[in-house]
Amino acid sequence: GICAPCPVTVRISCACGETSYEVPCGAEKGLKPPRCSRQCAVPPQCRHGSKCKPHRCHYGACPPCELVCDEDLPCGHKCKERCHGPRPPQNREFTLKPKKRKSVQENNGSLGLPCPPCRELVVRQCVGGHIGGERTMVCSQSTAFGCGNYCDNILPCGNHYCKKPCHRIIVPQVGHADVFQINVRNVGQMDEKNEASSNARSMEMLDSCDECVLPCQR
Repeated sequence: GICAPCPVTVRISCACGETSYEVPCGAEKGLKPPRCSRQCAVPPQCRHGSKCKPHRCHYGACPPCELVCDEDLPCGHKCKERCHGPRPPQNREFTLKPKKRKSVQENNGSLGLPCPPCRELVVRQCVGGHIGGERTMVCSQSTAFGCGNYCDNILPCGNHYCKKPCHRIIVPQVGHADVFQINVRNVGQMDEKNEASSNARSMEMLDSCDECVLPCQR
């Protein structure tokens, strides 16, 4: 005759096992795990730690941290991207038929991503330090530049001014006629990589002022 219904029941539980329900064998197909009121016990791995929004017990990966990264960048600004730090290992996925142990792979989480280049807008001064020679640039893309105006640095004669285009000026240090310094007034901070690029660019623009050949020198 016809076999009697299977007397075995199947237990379906949440990820932590705190909440569960049972159904007759064969009726579990297509069912979902119950909602659990307990908080997820997996600790956040990103820099925000306990500041992360708590969430309930779940299968699979924890939801990503939604806080702003706020990591200090080399330039002195803070990263304003959404948190991209390390992610914790994820819980096992919900399944009514557990996979064989051989096919289960360890999940050690992810290490996260480095902060992207700084996108803050900054004001940079031209290499000649002229009033009105400022430009607004993206911090990570800022570089040394000439504003295009005349240098207008006073010449050694004391009566005339340099008429070369804006350039980085070499001036002797006080009390040391054979020692020179670079005269430049840049606004803001740059990270090491960008500063090196800017310095290389400004060295290309390094120049001494004109020698006065006007009547005052004759």
